[in-house]
Amino acid sequence: MEPGQLLKVAHIGTMFMAVGVAVGTEVMAHRVANTGDAGAIRTYFAQAQRVITLVPLLYVSGLAFGIGAGLLGAFDMFAPWLLLAYALFFLTFLLHRFIGAPWFERMTRLSAMDGGVSPELEAAIHDRAAGWLFWYTIAMIIGFVFIMVVKPLS
Repeated sequence: MEPGQLLKVAHIGTMFMAVGVAVGTEVMAHRVANTGDAGAIRTYFAQAQRVITLVPLLYVSGLAFGIGAGLLGAFDMFAPWLLLAYALFFLTFLLHRFIGAPWFERMTRLSAMDGGVSPELEAAIHDRAAGWLFWYTIAMIIGFVFIMVVKPLS
């Protein structure tokens, strides 16, 4: 196998892992939060904090493998369909940075307090922006699959 192809496989595999960890953690976060069970929420968010620390490492590794593969000629890094994928990724990154991460941190902090579900935690559970981002994330995955398979504008 050529080095560029090996890096391409590493890129795709690492990005799959990053998306799996990030999205899987987010889906379960919303599912557990919506139970309204303070103990379950506290336990889940405390444990998930440890897991999501892997996400940036996985995305940066995937980016490095992708750049390496592109530089070695495994694919055209400026193909129109890839430019669409970059734009979708950047938008998703911004939304998760400014909506998803603060919601996750707020849920972790508020759920760590002793007692039941406080009014503040209840408000965080039903945060409209975080709920909207959850559904956007599902649509984003479908969008990425479409772009990777159909390769529009190519």
